[in-house]
Amino acid sequence: ERRRLEVVSAASSQFQQDAEDVRLARDLITRNIDAAYLAHVFSSVLVGKFAMLCSRLEKLPAPDLGGRWGRHATRQVMERSLREELEQGLRVAMQESLEEVTTEMARQEQPSVDRIQRVARKGTSMPWEAEMKRLEVELDKGQLQHFAMHFFGSLSVGVLSGIGALALEVLLGELALGPVGIIAGVATFVAIGVQNSDWPSVRGEFVRQARAQHLELVHQAKQKLDFPGLCERRKRRILEQMDIILSRLLSEVAALAEAASEFARCALALHMRPKAQSSSRASSATC
Repeated sequence: ERRRLEVVSAASSQFQQDAEDVRLARDLITRNIDAAYLAHVFSSVLVGKFAMLCSRLEKLPAPDLGGRWGRHATRQVMERSLREELEQGLRVAMQESLEEVTTEMARQEQPSVDRIQRVARKGTSMPWEAEMKRLEVELDKGQLQHFAMHFFGSLSVGVLSGIGALALEVLLGELALGPVGIIAGVATFVAIGVQNSDWPSVRGEFVRQARAQHLELVHQAKQKLDFPGLCERRKRRILEQMDIILSRLLSEVAALAEAASEFARCALALHMRPKAQSSSRASSATC
């Protein structure tokens, strides 16, 4: 009975430590995933990529005018070419900026991942093994990337869906269609005769307007992307799985504690039995 008690006590101690690791991993997920910082990462990366995109636009060669002539007709072709280049570049910039967000999110989750992996490495064939494997898959960086991109929606060329595309439309709408946007700005200059419709002039004004608005546009895109919503959904998804594992661990600890108490009572009874028999023999001898 004593040997059984030692085995049960050792198992209970290990499971208690595992439960503590899962509980700490849970706390780390709650504390470390920071929506404000992820939004800052997105803005910082997109601002840099926006600047690079503007630099590339400044060097674009003149588009094929398709046989058109005259100031108004050629200006339309130039503006359309610039808009297409801008949209394609912004799609790529948004996608890359969001990928940086998920990379940072993975770094925020890594301390929790380390704790979960430490529990998983301790042994197999546990009642919660399947749940632990599912949690490890959920915390994988590739799965995180898939989760985030699903949340933001598709930014693929020709596809507009989800809040990521909505944020992109904000950028393009403000730049190309707003009352202070590029098209209105260029048209005004042409109408009053100050702006020539030659390529360097149209391109230069287009880029100048983009640079003038980029900080405000990035801020609007950041607001549309709902980083608090992303973090809340991610936390809820992970914490639900952690809670299942933690509940099963604590149930096992409770069962082992009950078994240990029973073994301890049996061991005490066995220990006391020889003394009782000695006292009985001594009484018989006296009689």
